[in-house]
Formats: sequence, C-alpha cells, structure tokens
Amino acid sequence: MKYSLSLLFIWCLLCISIISACSKEDTTTPEPEPVQIPIYTLTVTTGEGGTVSTEGGEYEAGTEVEVTATPNEGYRFDGWEGIDSNENTITLT
Repeated sequence: MKYSLSLLFIWCLLCISIISACSKEDTTTPEPEPVQIPIYTLTVTTGEGGTVSTEGGEYEAGTEVEVTATPNEGYRFDGWEGIDSNENTITLT
C-alpha cells in the first residue's frame, strides 16, 4: 500500500509538472505597424511679371495641388519651368 501511494504521488507530481510546463498558444494578433505616408514639399516661385495661386507647402503623397499662374498687366504667361505645359493652370500630384 505504501508503495502504491508513493507511486501515485510521483505520478501526480509528474502530471502536474507536464501540465504546468505546457503553455497556452498565443492567439493575440500583433498590432500592425502604422503606415507612414510620405510628405513632399512643394516650392513655387515666380519671375517678375506675375503671381501664382500658392506658395506651396507640405503635402502627403497622392495629394493633388492646383497651381495657377496669373500674368501681370503687360505680361503674358510663357510656360512652366521643368513641366511640359503651356497652360497657366496645372495640377500636381
């Protein structure tokens, strides 16, 4: 009887050790990394003889910015530098 109780006690200790060593599977979903949207700086300058509708600024990628050039009296709009357009209003993305 003593032998049976000792064996039962050892068996119980072994079972408890195995159960406590097992861990529950981690089912939590990791937080997604925040999406970093690039920021671009638009700088608009004019030569003499006119104005533009914006001085520029910082814009998130994908933002559309409309820029209009207006010539002063006695001047005419000739075009944009670096942009293949002779229209006085352009949309930049």
